[in-house]
Amino acid sequence: MLKVVLISILVYWMHLFHIPQAIINKIDSIIAKFFWSGVGAVRKYCLTGLKNIARSVQKGGCGNIESCSFNLALLVASIWRLFC
Repeated sequence: MLKVVLISILVYWMHLFHIPQAIINKIDSIIAKFFWSGVGAVRKYCLTGLKNIARSVQKGGCGNIESCSFNLALLVASIWRLFC
């Protein structure tokens, strides 16, 4: 459920606009903080980095996307749909 909620918002905006790298880094930071947040004031320890979480499920990750690459892929797909 976490993956669906966080990624669906990104997908909507990424297929419309090229998002600057600074904003993508901030979004990735927010996703990581949300993923590792604890209950209330208790904070969990980060057991792995965001790059490991972004790996496919077959490779031991959670299957989350790499935002920068995904933004480019969505823009190319949108341009493809416009002109073909």
